[in-house]
Amino acid sequence: MKNLILSSLTLLSYIQLLPAQLPGDLVISEYMANSEEVPNAEGEYIELYNTTFYAVNLNGCVIQDASALYIAPSTDVYIQPGEFAVVGASAVPYAHYYYPDAPPPFSLNNIGGDQITVTCGGTLIAATSYSANQPLGSSMELAATHLHNNGITQEGHYAPSSTPFRYNGASRNDYGSPGHAGNTFVLPIELSRFEARVVGRQVWLSWSTLTEQNNSHFVVEHSTDGQPFLPVGHLSGAGFSQEAREYEFMHQDPEPGLNYYRLQQVDFDGASSHSEILSVELERQGNPLQLYPTAVDNTLTIEWQQAPRQPLTLTLFDLQGKVATRLELAAQGQRAQLSVGHLPPGAYVLSVPQGRSLQQARFFKK
Repeated sequence: MKNLILSSLTLLSYIQLLPAQLPGDLVISEYMANSEEVPNAEGEYIELYNTTFYAVNLNGCVIQDASALYIAPSTDVYIQPGEFAVVGASAVPYAHYYYPDAPPPFSLNNIGGDQITVTCGGTLIAATSYSANQPLGSSMELAATHLHNNGITQEGHYAPSSTPFRYNGASRNDYGSPGHAGNTFVLPIELSRFEARVVGRQVWLSWSTLTEQNNSHFVVEHSTDGQPFLPVGHLSGAGFSQEAREYEFMHQDPEPGLNYYRLQQVDFDGASSHSEILSVELERQGNPLQLYPTAVDNTLTIEWQQAPRQPLTLTLFDLQGKVATRLELAAQGQRAQLSVGHLPPGAYVLSVPQGRSLQQARFFKK
């Protein structure tokens, strides 16, 4: 039995209002280019799979073939986390959205091959291409939902479907699984809960699975700026389980300020997927140096509890400990501003001499 990929029960309502945001939020899990039981104008379809942990809206997305033909849903069409949704012609069963009659219907080339792209908000989210002579009456199904590179899938990872189905109003079978996993493998965890909270000066993470199949282990990943995430823990999975399982992990060494966490689930074959990202904040204990905003475009504000009495030399380090730049700052009260617009995007540590000690604080350059 196939289970949906790591789908969280709690969906962020404000995210539901948005189309897909990042490459790989969706993958093209199936396409029917050459239907048999009905004409192409009634039977072509594209199936999309939501790899994220929030609902994705197709409103605002453009699905296009290699020619100028495209469809652009203008109504809300939600694909829930870990679910399949079909965009299809008039006779396709289980379609979430049907091709319009005008302008001319989206058309997939059966003979010479074609390309399918999904662009949302100007960002290429998913794409695939295929060669000539598509099988008559059989869709092409992606072998596994993790077989993509930033949403781009390769023809060699698709195979003709062997699952019979009938178009609306038809009497004979074609082959495919519109709206369902069919022969497509999905990662084997159903995650029902993932939480993080501060306990003293540590962070306690806990999560629950409803079912597990082929689950090797979990990796707990941590970041202080959202990129990159680094492993801080490893817990074995249950392998195969049809019962609810509870997991917990204590991060002993979080950083003052914001901490971000996510889970990586890895199966025995090496396929993996990530959970949603959680954030918790630890209070800073007596750090007299404050920076804001912590994610900055051009101007960084520094605030001291006690104003410096002399000019300062400020040093900026990257996260590898290399000096990014040094800046001279005149003594000017409890607040000062630095221009950081020239820095490459990334995380930095600001180091300020204060008497015989150093004060340090982190920020992220957008």
